[in-house]
Amino acid sequence: MDRTVELLWGLRQPPSRGPKPVLSVDRISGPREVGWTEAAVAVLAGTGLSGAEQLDAVLLGRS
Repeated sequence: MDRTVELLWGLRQPPSRGPKPVLSVDRISGPREVGWTEAAVAVLAGTGLSGAEQLDAVLLGRS
């Protein structure tokens, strides 16, 4: 019985912390990368795009 419980316990999944965010990053952006993003969004300031659309345009251009 003890061996069975041990085997079953080893097969269980670790607890979930909920769904993974849609946009997730494997690392934190550094100060230069954040500065580059801010400068790129500033260029789009007069385009009539919303802030979210500006950020989308900048981030899609990087991929």
